[in-house]
Amino acid sequence: MLKRILYTLLLVLAVAGNADAQFNRKRLPYTEQERKELFKQYIKQDAFDDEVFESNDVPEKWKNESMVVLGRKMHYQGDVNPWNNIGYLHFFFRTKIKLQDKYAVETYSEYYFDEGDIVEIFIQKPDGTRTMVDLDDAIEVKENIPNLFLGVNVSITRYKKLAIPGLEPGDIIDVYSFDAMRFNRNYFHWTDPLTALVWPFTWIKVGISIMYDGGYTGSFGNAKLLHDDVPVAGQKVSFDLGRNFYLNFRSLNGAPEIEEGDSKKRKRRLWVFKDVMRDRLKEEEFSEPFASLPAIKYEITFANNREKRKTEKLIDRKNKLKTAVNEKDIKKIAHKFFKESKEATGDIYYKFYKTQGKKIKGNREFIEAFYNHYRTTKLFQIARFSNDAPYDVALNNADFVKYMVKICRKRMIDYTLIAGVPASAGGMDALMSKEDLIWGIKMNIDGEEVIYTDCDFYAQPGEVNPAFEGIKLYEIKPASSRRRIKLDEYSIAVTKPADNQFKFEIKAEFQDDLDTLKVARNTHLKGMPRYRYKARTFSYDNYFEKVKEQFKMESMFVNGRVYEKSALKDDNFLDEEEARIQNGIVERYSKIAQKNAKGDLRRDYVVASHDKLTIKQNGLEVGQPDIIFDEEYRLVDLLDSNGGNVYILKIGEFIDGQIELNDKDDRERQGDIVFPYSRSFVYDIELVIPGGMQVSSIEALNRNVENETGSFVSTAKLEGSTLKIHLEKVYKGNFHSKDKWEDLLKFIDEAVDFRSVKLILSK
Repeated sequence: MLKRILYTLLLVLAVAGNADAQFNRKRLPYTEQERKELFKQYIKQDAFDDEVFESNDVPEKWKNESMVVLGRKMHYQGDVNPWNNIGYLHFFFRTKIKLQDKYAVETYSEYYFDEGDIVEIFIQKPDGTRTMVDLDDAIEVKENIPNLFLGVNVSITRYKKLAIPGLEPGDIIDVYSFDAMRFNRNYFHWTDPLTALVWPFTWIKVGISIMYDGGYTGSFGNAKLLHDDVPVAGQKVSFDLGRNFYLNFRSLNGAPEIEEGDSKKRKRRLWVFKDVMRDRLKEEEFSEPFASLPAIKYEITFANNREKRKTEKLIDRKNKLKTAVNEKDIKKIAHKFFKESKEATGDIYYKFYKTQGKKIKGNREFIEAFYNHYRTTKLFQIARFSNDAPYDVALNNADFVKYMVKICRKRMIDYTLIAGVPASAGGMDALMSKEDLIWGIKMNIDGEEVIYTDCDFYAQPGEVNPAFEGIKLYEIKPASSRRRIKLDEYSIAVTKPADNQFKFEIKAEFQDDLDTLKVARNTHLKGMPRYRYKARTFSYDNYFEKVKEQFKMESMFVNGRVYEKSALKDDNFLDEEEARIQNGIVERYSKIAQKNAKGDLRRDYVVASHDKLTIKQNGLEVGQPDIIFDEEYRLVDLLDSNGGNVYILKIGEFIDGQIELNDKDDRERQGDIVFPYSRSFVYDIELVIPGGMQVSSIEALNRNVENETGSFVSTAKLEGSTLKIHLEKVYKGNFHSKDKWEDLLKFIDEAVDFRSVKLILSK
């Protein structure tokens, strides 16, 4: 039974307070009792009521939906009392959900909340009767979670779980929640946003993966898709803010604009965002919701009069709503970045300069050597405290670019900064604070333009993160003051499909039993596809030796914490023990790599055995960026017999699994098409036909579909007893409007149809 986890409230708030309460410097937050009393007062004042909750009727077009959000609202209320300098921010949340079938009842039959959450839940029956759910019946649940720093399961999460009794189809769940903060503005100089994350809004943190593979590395800010995983009849977000509160708000991709209303309090300003009739969010292939679907982003910032000029937040000095950034804002962020890069000293640069850098004359050689030094240093420092593999550790690209700025200054290299907001965060139009930006640096090295964006384990010096490709960027020229900084719009071309290529050379031959197929496959990965296979090809012995050499270490694994002092004085023991441990680790991960390789095959084939995995090029060496490896394995169940002299060969299954979009819902498009990067798949297949057999239906393997979104082209021919197939599948560009969906389906469907092709072999 599927259980929906309803987290009432997760506040990211600094401190809390009440404008009418006696301020105590030693006790900034509200007590739990004070928060509960405020909640009761607001309930009595009908502060949670709104026109968005008036109707209990489900729109006709959603009658067959399992559940529908009839209405929901978030409201922020903040002010400062000028007589006692007490500031407060109160947060209100309410949602009404109609359960229309048994699945919906099962989904919402449990409620999860934290001990300190302030919440009331009502069940409303079709006849209008309302019953409050007794939260005292909840039980405490404990759950071990990983401690990310130590890499072991040591932390415990405690929360409450409540079974909601008596739910039936047709019922409405009505949830009220509240939280609050207070502060003394004379002692409150923190200017990060005061923000809240609340279920059931579809929240994501905006940002990109420095590791290229889709993980999130963190950028502060709230972003909300207007579509949810259930239909939403009406939703509202409102802000009733007084002096020294600043609102930064963005409406993206056709979302309604925020409007100003009339606050009931003098010298406060009210802004209201309304949205209605949002269909259920579909999970779509090739999608980046914030690049194309209606969404909003916002931050609430408090800055007192002394601090607001110093804050790094992009706020309006006149205490007005800010809905867009201008060049002045970007110059402000860039000026801070240049200033911080002057301070980017630390041990990394000086250790490099003392050990290697001072001997290197050429600028290109110096930068590439520092790149490798920085990469290995950071990865070693992080990985030594984590169970994660080194290649899974993401580096902060902003810190890396600051070091590169420092080097350019010291070596008199002409450079400009590159900054942008990735599509996953809504693009440059969604810029709200410096945390949204990704950074790169463009340098003129010996007359050649070179761009650095990341320092990643697999990235080669000068390799551009695909998140920078095809989006609006700014090129920022350094200057001595903020006013003199110059900005120009800039773009980086999307890489060609051939630059990001999966290439497979397959040679296969049936064994005498005509049931087992022996396969030798060579895989050659170029560009971004390398990251998909890193767990299979990572060279730990290469990594350990590099670290030892770079840090002048005789040993990584043998130290005084484990071994007796007398043993540490024995050089032979140290060498043997170090080799034993390192070889054990390398052997362990080699087995894991082979297990991963076999697991990948099992997703598409019936695997009899995976016999060999040989890494010919690991992609970690400068000048040798491609990954190349050989495999030998045996497959079964590719040849069927009709009981006579005729066999059916499932030749199409020689290409790995293809995306199949058969359901009507999957074939209708809601958002635009976004590829992570342009790429190509190339297969060269040679299959030896068993002796004494003839093959027919080869013409079914010849395909040719091509348009501006991509292509699928294959050719086949018989040379002697060898069937040769050449196949290419190409994804072009990285962004297409949703009206190109039919074009994309054409070559996607062709690939699926090819995979279903069967050849007839007859004796």
